[in-house]
Amino acid sequence: MESFISSRRSLFLKFLAGALPDAPDAPGTVGGGVRLIRHDDSEFDSHVAIYPRITNADLYPRARKFMAVLRHDGSTTAKAYCVLWTIQQGTNRQRTLRAIYMHKHSMLKKGERKMEPGTERLVSPFFNHSASDHNAHPETAAMTIPRNFPFLDSEVLSVSIDAIIYGSDPANATIAGPDAFDLQSEYLAVRYAEHDEGVSVRRNLKNLSNGVDPVQAAAALPAQIDEILKNHIDVGAPWQGLKLEDRYMRARAQEAAIMRGTLSAWGLDALKKEAHRRTLFPRDSVTPAV
Repeated sequence: MESFISSRRSLFLKFLAGALPDAPDAPGTVGGGVRLIRHDDSEFDSHVAIYPRITNADLYPRARKFMAVLRHDGSTTAKAYCVLWTIQQGTNRQRTLRAIYMHKHSMLKKGERKMEPGTERLVSPFFNHSASDHNAHPETAAMTIPRNFPFLDSEVLSVSIDAIIYGSDPANATIAGPDAFDLQSEYLAVRYAEHDEGVSVRRNLKNLSNGVDPVQAAAALPAQIDEILKNHIDVGAPWQGLKLEDRYMRARAQEAAIMRGTLSAWGLDALKKEAHRRTLFPRDSVTPAV
């Protein structure tokens, strides 16, 4: 698995070479038209009124400062975004909380949280909803404000969009915003890892089947592939830093865990379909928005 690191490092560095443009704090738009409506903005209440199970919750008055509306008034899909809350924790300490989403090639439509033009989402460090999510899953929406959230009574000093990645074409994404969290690196690492783990599964399925009786191969393949995926999970576990290699290896382990779960729950045919879906798109590049 380490061979993937050396072969991808130069590509990562090429994509990260450009300086990112500054983005204005909300209100206002970032890059391709996504704007942030904060809890203290005059229009906030009218936007959250469509989420009655949240606004009627007994914790809502204390938790609303950790909520913001992302409204897409532009023309290009936003497929990754990061919103930051800076809070006062104690007398002399500040802490940053994040709401992060990255759209993945392999994600089924029902799990998408990317933003199409003309849509909006209610985001916080502990949930990410659209109006349709809220209405379709009332049992989940009613439990999205955790009572054990340790910073519920902390002062929120600022709320801002850190970065937005735009682009309908997977190979030509653009990024806007200060990107203090380095969403660009994380996005590329996850998308590369998703693609490469799919390639790995398909390659191993082919290699393990070559020259083997089809009946015997079908019987042996699930256990063999499961062992390979488990190994990828174990190899990725120690990589917990913020360097590109760490992000990529950690993402590979996470993708291996997802695919191992598919194999366990749904079988080899489902795994083959998932691996194929992950390899249908080219690896992404990301350039600064102009």
